[in-house]
Amino acid sequence: MRDPQVGGAFEADAEQARAFDIRGTPTFVVFDPETEAAGTLVGAQPLEWFTDALEQIREA
Repeated sequence: MRDPQVGGAFEADAEQARAFDIRGTPTFVVFDPETEAAGTLVGAQPLEWFTDALEQIREA
């Protein structure tokens, strides 16, 4: 990266992804701030998978 700001932002994003064990793109994180239940969906998935993930988090 020629621009240090861009390189720094990229590295910060990569570090945060590593902290959450995110290894693929796209990765979607489903999170309920009230219960702190969380889940991830990796890759392009059908709408039903997102709906199921949201329901599971809501029920946790």
